[in-house]
Amino acid sequence: MASTGNTAASAAPRGLSLHVGLNEISPAHYGGSNGRLEACINDAEEMEKLALAQGFKVLAVLRDSQGTRQAVKDTFTQAAKALKSGDIFFFSYSGHGSFVPDENGDEPDHADETWCLYDGMLIDDEVNLLWQAFAPGVRIFVLLDCCHSGSAIRDFLAAGGGAQPAKRARGLPKATAKKTWMTNRAMYKVISDATAAAASGATAKNPACTVTLISGCQDDQVSIDDWPNGAFTAQVLAAWNNGAFQGTIADFHAAIIAAMDPDQQPNLYTIGSANPAFPAQRPFMI
Repeated sequence: MASTGNTAASAAPRGLSLHVGLNEISPAHYGGSNGRLEACINDAEEMEKLALAQGFKVLAVLRDSQGTRQAVKDTFTQAAKALKSGDIFFFSYSGHGSFVPDENGDEPDHADETWCLYDGMLIDDEVNLLWQAFAPGVRIFVLLDCCHSGSAIRDFLAAGGGAQPAKRARGLPKATAKKTWMTNRAMYKVISDATAAAASGATAKNPACTVTLISGCQDDQVSIDDWPNGAFTAQVLAAWNNGAFQGTIADFHAAIIAAMDPDQQPNLYTIGSANPAFPAQRPFMI
């Protein structure tokens, strides 16, 4: 009986998490702009608290200059090596989103979406390769509180109500995005070429794990920075209600979206291998 108990314990699902919050990015890379935001670190720290309360082991909370391209990729790799079928990885990102021109021709809109990490953007093609490192049967739950669509890149100031100050959206202004790309074009070309070469050698472009995302907004909208949390993260926390929420991930998305402004409607979608039990589970369930 003792042996059976040990086997059951060793087979229990495991949860790991990573939380990234960038109130600032490096002016050296982003055309002289530090991209100042106010609540992204708060968001990351709230997600850390939520993860710990649910029994996740938090691999890292990366704040500002800690949130480099390499640090994020290394932590993804660490999680991919540690997790097996049935386990879960919870990733949250709060910061700027942007885009770069699509160099390898795999995007219908000719733009690759990006997360603006401290020392450079992480391109969506790179993220897809990172997902491919996870084992079949691993669940990945992602919350992104950022703008990361080319159609959402405008002047990025949304008017506040009454005497309230304008609220800044979490996307690089168009001029900053263009300057960043032009200044660092050689770097992104190398990344794009290397990513395309790696993808062509992969057995499949669709990851074997299952990745479910609730994003801060639709592709043609922006995610608003607020205080003490981003508008999206604030509603994530309100819907979760310190763990009182009992519905499915789809129910969770519906509760969040119902509480938000029509100009910012979070999206829900899944990529990777089919895993019907995953979207039917309670959010953050290991």
